[in-house]
Amino acid sequence: MKKLAIIIFIITVLSCTSGCTSQADYDRLVTDYNGLVDEYNELLATHNNLVEDYNELNTQFRQYVEEVGESVKKLEEMIPELLEGAVVPPYLLVKSREVNLVFRNLAGDVEYWQWDTEAVEASVILGWFMREMSISDLQYLRLYELANKFTTGTKYIGDYILDKGLALCYTS
Repeated sequence: MKKLAIIIFIITVLSCTSGCTSQADYDRLVTDYNGLVDEYNELLATHNNLVEDYNELNTQFRQYVEEVGESVKKLEEMIPELLEGAVVPPYLLVKSREVNLVFRNLAGDVEYWQWDTEAVEASVILGWFMREMSISDLQYLRLYELANKFTTGTKYIGDYILDKGLALCYTS
C-alpha cells in the first residue's frame, strides 16, 4: 500500500513536472512532497506507538484475568472451609424455650418461623391424638374440631391455631 501511494505520487509529480513552466513550481512541488512524506512518517510512528501500547495493555489485561481467575479458584476452594460450622438454611434451632425454623422457599428467599415450646408441645400432643385415637374416641373426648379435620382426610394441618402459636402436625 505504501509503495502504491509512492508510485502514484511519483507519477503525479512527473506529470506535473512536465507541465511545470518554472523552477519555482518544481521546488514548491518537491517541498509539498517532502512535507507529505514527513507527515506520513509521523503518522506511521504514531500508529506503531499505538500498536505497542495496545499490545502492552492486552498483555496486562490477560495477566489480570489470569490473576483474578486464580483468586476465584482459591475462594472456591475455601468456601467449604468457610462454611464449616456455619448455620445455613434449612435448620431448626431451639433456644430459651423458643423454636426457630429457617428454610428457603421455592423462590430462594429465607423464611423464618418462631414458636414457643408450648406451641410445639401442643402440636406434638395434637399429632398423637390424630395418629393414635379413633374418630369416635376424639368425639367422645369432645374434640370435635380435631375429629372433623381428621374425617375430612386432612393429614397435614398447617393452619390450626392454638392459644400459644401455630401447631404443625403430620399424621400418618
